[in-house]
Amino acid sequence: MTTDGGQTWSIRSSGTSADLYAISFADAQDGYILGWGSSRAFLLRTQDGGVTWAQTTSPSSSSYLCSGLSVAAASATTVYVTVPGCGSGGGGFFGSADGGKTWTNFSIYAQLVTFTSANEGWLAARSTLYHTTDGANTWKVALNANGTIDSISTPAPGTIVVGTSSDIYASANGGVSWPYTNTTGTYNLFSAGSTTQWLSASGSQAWLTSDGGQTSQSSTLPADPASSYSNQLLSAQVAGFRDANDPFIIAQGQNGGVSYFLAYGSPPATASPSSTPASPPGWGSSSAWYVQSQISNNSTIEAVRFLDA
Repeated sequence: MTTDGGQTWSIRSSGTSADLYAISFADAQDGYILGWGSSRAFLLRTQDGGVTWAQTTSPSSSSYLCSGLSVAAASATTVYVTVPGCGSGGGGFFGSADGGKTWTNFSIYAQLVTFTSANEGWLAARSTLYHTTDGANTWKVALNANGTIDSISTPAPGTIVVGTSSDIYASANGGVSWPYTNTTGTYNLFSAGSTTQWLSASGSQAWLTSDGGQTSQSSTLPADPASSYSNQLLSAQVAGFRDANDPFIIAQGQNGGVSYFLAYGSPPATASPSSTPASPPGWGSSSAWYVQSQISNNSTIEAVRFLDA
């Protein structure tokens, strides 16, 4: 947990040693974490800004974990999750209106869900993106993508950017039309700060664009501060934006273990910047990725959620 934009981090106990995969907050105090343990998904809830967490009822009986765990807090008490199941079934899309005490199974396979308000949400079911404006009562097809949808970014009201393994689709009018489409590239991690400000990362490489992918600049992440070898570079685990002009990366050493928070901009004199600074339009010519802080010593970071910049 950070209260200074990632400069320092503190540990908050989740009350479990199981793996935690996704996080979402409805406001500064009310949030949820979706995890997996004892062969089933579970949900943690906080009502004090992440200081304490309590486990709720499991949303799914699935005993096999597939990729696609996601959680979306539509309000303090309304939460949606995707829990894809393998083998024995039982996975799908679930919703709760009482903070995770009871669940409704929507009987649809889906891998990603996000809500921007109590009524408006987006749901990815394989390559199809669905849109609701009435709190999940009805859904309409908003996009049929080329490939499985891996990411959904909603950086501003009416703005949605969707990524697959090779394509990016962006809309500035709530999914009515998708004029910003990029189909050149392979994206492991992807996030959008606006319809045109994008960050993608894979391994020790990161790419930034401010014109919707028409042009982009690549850069190499910094060397692992814990390694004595300058050629052992950090590897990206999470990519995102604190705001439209402030991208970040959570990266880990090649041997695992230590996780770091990487900021982008003009590095302070004490920082070790990336070896190949990038300077796409919208960012300074001296901008580079640099280690702003260390997060943890012995864990892989799966998700990060900034409540404000």
